[in-house]
Amino acid sequence: MHIILDYKILQFIADHSPVSENQVLNTLSNRSATQLRLSILATPNFYEWSGIKAPLENTYYISYDKDPITDELLVCIEPLGLKVLEEYQYVQKTSSRKRTVDIILKVLPILISVIALVKSFWPDIIGLWKQLMQLMR
Repeated sequence: MHIILDYKILQFIADHSPVSENQVLNTLSNRSATQLRLSILATPNFYEWSGIKAPLENTYYISYDKDPITDELLVCIEPLGLKVLEEYQYVQKTSSRKRTVDIILKVLPILISVIALVKSFWPDIIGLWKQLMQLMR
């Protein structure tokens, strides 16, 4: 479930970047979960060398900056965050197309069968229609 929240957070930040952290927290539904996910998305991966941990570059999705005027925390989306968002949107788009094709392939044989059935009984349908019209006069 947190994956969907991550994508919502990334999408909101991408649309409004840079945006204040409070605005992100106030916009999304669960404030505490959003705060937790923001901290996770902003945490880079680390590598350890001779007992010293150092952050790896470009392994975080968002970053924080301070607004020099208001001292408010601003959240910005990073290239990795944009890439993940782009891939998510691509997967959503292709799965939507696949669903559409699946629906068409399920409905098309039924539609063809109904058309064939109506066509085979067309003279009878026309005859019944004419009789019905005569009865209504």
